[in-house]
Amino acid sequence: MFDLQARLASVVDRHRLVGASAAVSLAGVRQWAAAGVAHAGRRTPISRGTAMQVASITKPIVATAAAMSSRSSRDELDRPVVEHLPELRARWRISPDVTTRQLLSHTSGLLEESLTRPVLAALGDGDDALTRAAALVVENAQAAAPGDVWQYYNGNYYLAGTVLARLWGDTFEAGLRKVLLDPAGMHATGFTTPGDAADGHAGGEPVPPEDEPRARRPAAGLWSTSEDLMNFAEFLLDDPALTETVTTRATRSTSKTQYALGWEVADGVAFHHGTRPGSGHRSLLLIAPRHRFAAAMLVNDEAGERAADDLLADALTECTGLPGPWPK
Repeated sequence: MFDLQARLASVVDRHRLVGASAAVSLAGVRQWAAAGVAHAGRRTPISRGTAMQVASITKPIVATAAAMSSRSSRDELDRPVVEHLPELRARWRISPDVTTRQLLSHTSGLLEESLTRPVLAALGDGDDALTRAAALVVENAQAAAPGDVWQYYNGNYYLAGTVLARLWGDTFEAGLRKVLLDPAGMHATGFTTPGDAADGHAGGEPVPPEDEPRARRPAAGLWSTSEDLMNFAEFLLDDPALTETVTTRATRSTSKTQYALGWEVADGVAFHHGTRPGSGHRSLLLIAPRHRFAAAMLVNDEAGERAADDLLADALTECTGLPGPWPK
């Protein structure tokens, strides 16, 4: 049996990480592990309930909520997004055919690197911040035709989040909680820093926690725990139709990166890294639906990405026989 605690402790020691938590679920049977501390210089141990920034792991969570919301209208994911945002038509320079499915799979053909974190922060924290970000996205020209290429771009999720808020008839944050976070038992997950959250660390030094600008939240805003990520993964795996919807490849077969709705996919595995430069947190979530396997690792150290890759690839192989979806 895969000894998660021993393996995590070894990885944390070998990579000289400040701390980490991890979880593995196989057919609903879970293992938990934690090693190291939540704050360098203090003795507070990491636990499975220690919150960290999960950055872009927000994307598969948001995409799952979108897929759940489309069930009452089968073609909702494939409706042109402009139909949801009539007030932005005058600023619309992107293709009128771009759909929510293309936004969630990064196949919209959009790319505008000027939407930096400071630009998004300047949009403020009001309920209109996300719509204002969507306006910045749609007033930039297409980089490619919708559906032609895969290009990772956070702006896809600013626009998709705006559409979801309209569908939900609420703020994006409140709608996500009602549709997915609470039903999945993700009660420790949210967009504001929990009081007992772990510090991030860079070069062994603490990085003060910082919430994402409100306009950036659909792409990378969540704080979560290894326990909550397992709750999400098992909630998803318990619904095979939903799992199939979000993990079916949406990119062309010739694409170097194979991507579904919020998940990178390869050889029966769906996964997503969470990385925001400067935050001092790294994370990874992985599922293998046919084996009802899931694994997550959160690290409060910017040096932790390779450690997470190594540990979860080993867990995947030893529990399912599948190879890790990235080079060792």
